[in-house]
Amino acid sequence: MPRGRPVLSRGTKQRKKEFDSKLSAYSLTALNNVIEIAEKAFNTETRLRANTYILDHAYGKDYTVFKPEQEQSDTEMKIRLNIVNSTSDSEPWNDDTSELDNWGEDDIYK
Repeated sequence: MPRGRPVLSRGTKQRKKEFDSKLSAYSLTALNNVIEIAEKAFNTETRLRANTYILDHAYGKDYTVFKPEQEQSDTEMKIRLNIVNSTSDSEPWNDDTSELDNWGEDDIYK
């Protein structure tokens, strides 16, 4: 018993050739439609899906921006805090909890 794909008839081959030709010709229009959706769709989730589709087909789903050896060094962030002592009339935010002790006692719906 023969295995594999059956041999296509001459008419089927011609129809497949026409289909592939039309598909190839329309692919640029389809890509432009996806790009337009990615840029102009009202729903942000729709824009995200269109952009994800474009990136997945352009770079592949396993594409990463960082190389493994660069990932840690490129993403390190150093923050320097300068603490300035000021003599203003403002109270520290965490010292006064007296307002929270009576919370709810002045409820007008009691």
